[in-house]
Amino acid sequence: MNEAREKLLDKVSKLIAMQASPNKEEAETAAIMVKKLVTKYNIDTDQLKEIKSKHISVNQTFINIGTTRPRKWVKILMKGIAYYYDVKPILSSEKQGYIIVGFDVDMIICKEMFWYIYKAFYKKAQEAIFEGTTRDKRCYREDFLYGAAYAIDERLIKLKDDELVKKAEKNTGTELMVVKKNEISTYVEKNIETVKGASTQKNVLNIPFMMGTIVGKNLPLNKQVNVDE
Repeated sequence: MNEAREKLLDKVSKLIAMQASPNKEEAETAAIMVKKLVTKYNIDTDQLKEIKSKHISVNQTFINIGTTRPRKWVKILMKGIAYYYDVKPILSSEKQGYIIVGFDVDMIICKEMFWYIYKAFYKKAQEAIFEGTTRDKRCYREDFLYGAAYAIDERLIKLKDDELVKKAEKNTGTELMVVKKNEISTYVEKNIETVKGASTQKNVLNIPFMMGTIVGKNLPLNKQVNVDE
């Protein structure tokens, strides 16, 4: 293979990797560019498979939440973020937190987004005023946090599903998503002992819960936002 061809395949390789970008526009642009280059330079199926195999590399990271029994609102929050960023969270029976399995770029963004939302919600819960409460305010705070997590989970699921529909219509990025899912499942089966998680369902419908859902529906989904402001 000559040097020019190697550079071309390296460029395609990088574009394929960029399809996993959390930036939707960047990912879609990369997918379109891959198709154009494959057609223009007649890149065959075997070469394309070889290139893609470089990015089918699943790994794991850890999010330490300080307990092996996370509160229900934390479980819901983790579930929504993991779904949106194509990673699998596994509650560790040995460590105090979640093992996160996925592609490197997805795991990094998932971890950053989790702590951004976690801190933002907790700060809002600490600031919330629960007037006329007769129960322990910690109980009301938990209901508030549950409502916030419930709302953000719904938002993330809807955002992800809307993105999947758009990608399917444009036929961009869907193959990589299937590959991710299969590779993550295989990695977990071979490397991690999973435990059955407790249900995240909780029957709550009170003022703190509703206050929390308002926060969850309106929190900016931008991990760069300073939650201390």
